[in-house]
Amino acid sequence: MKTFRDITESKKYQNLLQRVEENVLIGGFEHDMASNTTTWTNEVYHIFEVDRNFKPNLFSLNKFRTKADNEHIKKAVEKALLHGTKFNMDIAVTTALKKQKWVRVTASPIRFKGKTIRLFATIQDVTQQKDAEMEIERLSWVAKHTNNGVIITDVTGKTKWVNESFERMTGYKLKELLGKTPGSILQGHGSDKAVIKRMSVQLRNKKPVSEVILNYTKSGEPFWINMDITPIVRYNKVINFIGIGTDLTTLIAGKEAQQEQEALLEQQKLFNAMSRNFPDGIIGVIDVNYNYVFVGGREINKMGLNRHSLVGDKIFDSIWPDADHAAEPYLARAFSGEKVTFELKIGTGIYSITAVPLIEKEAPIT
Repeated sequence: MKTFRDITESKKYQNLLQRVEENVLIGGFEHDMASNTTTWTNEVYHIFEVDRNFKPNLFSLNKFRTKADNEHIKKAVEKALLHGTKFNMDIAVTTALKKQKWVRVTASPIRFKGKTIRLFATIQDVTQQKDAEMEIERLSWVAKHTNNGVIITDVTGKTKWVNESFERMTGYKLKELLGKTPGSILQGHGSDKAVIKRMSVQLRNKKPVSEVILNYTKSGEPFWINMDITPIVRYNKVINFIGIGTDLTTLIAGKEAQQEQEALLEQQKLFNAMSRNFPDGIIGVIDVNYNYVFVGGREINKMGLNRHSLVGDKIFDSIWPDADHAAEPYLARAFSGEKVTFELKIGTGIYSITAVPLIEKEAPIT
């Protein structure tokens, strides 16, 4: 007599379960008390990096742990077997290939008539999660011991943690900032929109940010802050941002000091623009008659011009004369003390132009 049984459906779900295990890095562990045998699923072998010839037993985890921690695991297992006590613990292990990992063991005893007959557990590789938590914990410890304001956000920019210095600086408590983007709370009518845009673009692209910006405290008082924001990367993936803010307000005491600070900030922006664009663009200094007193940049060479011959000429005379008329309203605003950014058609191209007034103490704009 022969018996045939269709196991197609069973095999299909077995394969599905195996794929799920691999994707979430969770394996299964079972120990049968009657036969004293331990069974691992494929993913457990993979987590501990051992081949299928490895024979697991009830205390195989001890093989991958330090001796000091083995007693902790042993007691948890014994309580599960004797009293049916569940346990859930994160364990640092060294795999057979000497790789450091964190695993989370969640065990549930199966009892019958007051005795444990089987011990079932899941074993999950939580190395990435644990590393991220430890990194944030280290950063938080350092942040508590600095006078600078420190803020940690998630990858979308929503606040997860701030230190006490940040609370003192802004007047907001952590519970008022949690889940909110710092900009939506701190920026106001006087905050430079160009700076805000640059910061947003950098953060969307998961890149570092270093900007000086005017913010506002909870009570509405303005304060200048230098923000340095850095993405925290683990396993080629951005998991958080950490921002360090330096309050510059104390440097701006009185009208004269404020003017000097604003001039310093504008000059810093100009130098930043030069470092980003020079020598690919055109950098020039013009007088009140819109004539060059200094000009440079590789773009001039591309146009077939000599930068020295341009000194003394009106800004666009030798480049594209029609542009002079279009640019004059914007340049006039710059000479009145305003920073302006505008686009201009020159030849077949469109150029973005930023004009920043150069201010000397107790002297007119030149």
